[in-house]
Amino acid sequence: MGIELPIEWREVAQEILKDPGKVIFLGEADTGKTSLCLQLANLALQEGLRVGVFDLDIGQSHIGPPATIGIGPLENPIEDIGEINPFARYFVGALSPGSEPLRMIQGVERLLFHRPDLPSFDLLLIDTSGYVHGPQALSLKWKKFCVIQPDHYIFLERQVELEGLKRLSEREKGRKHRLQVPVEIRRKSPDARRSYRMEAWRRTFQHASTLQIPKNSSQLTMNRGTLVGLMGPGDSFLDLGLIEETKGEEVAVYTPYPRAGGIEEIILGRTNEPATALGWTSTMVK
Repeated sequence: MGIELPIEWREVAQEILKDPGKVIFLGEADTGKTSLCLQLANLALQEGLRVGVFDLDIGQSHIGPPATIGIGPLENPIEDIGEINPFARYFVGALSPGSEPLRMIQGVERLLFHRPDLPSFDLLLIDTSGYVHGPQALSLKWKKFCVIQPDHYIFLERQVELEGLKRLSEREKGRKHRLQVPVEIRRKSPDARRSYRMEAWRRTFQHASTLQIPKNSSQLTMNRGTLVGLMGPGDSFLDLGLIEETKGEEVAVYTPYPRAGGIEEIILGRTNEPATALGWTSTMVK
């Protein structure tokens, strides 16, 4: 079930189990955030706690497809965060949080505070992306701190690369835990990260079909292969889709969603990577 926890990590895990709440994992890409989240989730389940995981890493999503955030309960011991079934998802539409910061924050707020059917968790583990450097990244993380109000902040560092984030967190309540990244944790190459997404895209669209959906009046032109979010009442996210073509006032969308009824809006994303994964070519349609 992932890497063996270093002694320092196990000690922090035990502290959190004694005082659970909302726990946010922070660090660059490939620093062990998801591995620690997995181990802590299983430990908490063994202790009889109600455990949820909130996946905010839209570029390397585990709970739901890339370009979405997802939240779900842990019901049985798992060996991979991807085994958790999403209870709810939200369409961000990009592969980096910096490309759609407003939708990232809207999604966090909606899934945490505007879903009255969301299960109650004793321990909510919040996995984040490696987007941690630069003013825009720090601003976005701080907005997440303000919205989520974590009870525990876990900083995973190789050296001192999270000083800016740590200074920001000092403004907020919650216990701060600083952990060293073990040398056993290696950085993945960009190709490996892209390969992970490409396989995720293929799984997502393996049972897709084409739906004819009324076109938003503001969307006069669309690119074939653009990722879209199909939205239902109250900005609820129904499923992903890919633009195939437009015909008059309708848009042909390739999607796993089974029916056109209930789709109230099409939100354009900022990537055509899933179309590439499916072997499409991208051309302008009018």
